[in-house]
Amino acid sequence: MTVRELLDRNKRGLPLSGNGHPIYHGDEEIYPDLKKMDLSEIAALRDEVQESIETHRKSIQKQNEEIQKQEAERARLELFRQWKAEEDQKTQKPII
Repeated sequence: MTVRELLDRNKRGLPLSGNGHPIYHGDEEIYPDLKKMDLSEIAALRDEVQESIETHRKSIQKQNEEIQKQEAERARLELFRQWKAEEDQKTQKPII
């Protein structure tokens, strides 16, 4: 494609590839075809997926526990600041 064609396509808002051919990224399948698998391969895939799900669940649970700890610590610090401010007001000497 010439520079003039590229500029023209860009001006009209068309894609610059212009050849109409899909981009090929390889033969890797996103999801395995279960119809082509035997029972042992399906069972192995199931076990692999279950293990992956359990790993992700544990990771999410750890993250949630950490978030809860951080929120509890923030709340504790805020209560302490409020208490400290009240104590400081009580002990503050009046200005005459």
